[in-house]
Amino acid sequence: MKNKYSAIIICILLLLYSVIKNIFNLTSLTNYNLIINPLVCFGIFIFALFIFDGINENIRDKNNKQKTIFILSAIYLIIFFALGLIFTFEYNALSLKLMAIIKNIISFVLVIVILEMIRMLILNNVPKKKLLYLFIIIAFTAVELNINVQNFNNFDNIFKFVLGSLMPMVVKQSVFTYISLKYGCTATLINRVLIQLAFILTPILPKFEWFILATIDIVYYYILYLIIHYEDKLLARTESKRKSKKANPLANVIIILLIFMAILFQAGMFNYTPIAIVSDSMKPSFSRGDAVVVKKITASDIDNLKVGDVIEYAYNNYIIFHRIIAIYDINGSKYIKTKGDNNSDPDFEYVTEDQILGIAKFTIPYIGYPTAILNDLVNKDDKPKIEMGN
Repeated sequence: MKNKYSAIIICILLLLYSVIKNIFNLTSLTNYNLIINPLVCFGIFIFALFIFDGINENIRDKNNKQKTIFILSAIYLIIFFALGLIFTFEYNALSLKLMAIIKNIISFVLVIVILEMIRMLILNNVPKKKLLYLFIIIAFTAVELNINVQNFNNFDNIFKFVLGSLMPMVVKQSVFTYISLKYGCTATLINRVLIQLAFILTPILPKFEWFILATIDIVYYYILYLIIHYEDKLLARTESKRKSKKANPLANVIIILLIFMAILFQAGMFNYTPIAIVSDSMKPSFSRGDAVVVKKITASDIDNLKVGDVIEYAYNNYIIFHRIIAIYDINGSKYIKTKGDNNSDPDFEYVTEDQILGIAKFTIPYIGYPTAILNDLVNKDDKPKIEMGN
């Protein structure tokens, strides 16, 4: 009989270790990655071996499943590095000297191997209950997340942690658990070790903003789950052809890719990007809660600016959308006078060329309200006078 209590004990040990390392900020210690973390994880693994029967991968069609994971992992790396051609590259922060590579393999790859063997031991000895699987996901998410509580001093940092670190980690740990259940520990290791080795051994890496990196991880691992789920249904042959057809992940994959493209559009990765309006200074042309689609400014666009255009420009760390009411050319440089349609007076400072970010092209009503509300919660009454009218 599978011992759920032993499995719960191992998960609690992982959670306790996570709490201790984050409360006492063990991750800041010089030897944490190289010595402390591998040793603690190995100790938990030895304890798990002692109370469980051992790792037993009784997986149908194991070789083909592992081959599938290898191919999907390689596709991830190809797409990941290809995106660097769009976003640009940066030098890998990890040293490529031999001793540094060995240390990084011990610090990251060895720990991955140990944790995945612990996961497999637990899964082999736990009853098939969703609540227990959820507890496993929580435990492994906690142990692999490094949390600096001191950074939670404002809403922005909490928001960034939840969306940029916590959500991707939960998704990944959920998929790792699913892969281990359906494809075995070796398949999970193929995915994790291959990707981690690429990050250790590659001299340059794509330079992504945190939300783009989080989006890539979430989209990839969700698609990976869909493919594994579909293949498992086909191999099980317990459903009719009609149900198998319904399980085809192609439609879901297309939806996920479309969502991914929409996120890239929102993040400003194309020449056009939507910006939420948080004030009524341009009413009635557009109002608070609308979204304005903006074309990124180019040198030729600046030369062709004219009175009546609505421009996006930077002002004291704020983004302003106002209409051009006059353009002055002084010594070859443009100085632009702007005014909000709903303001009684023009803006009190000229806009220079280097402040201009884009040109408003068209408006989508209402869809910017969530951002406007969030902005009110974060910034409260901290708005530039230029946006509030005179």
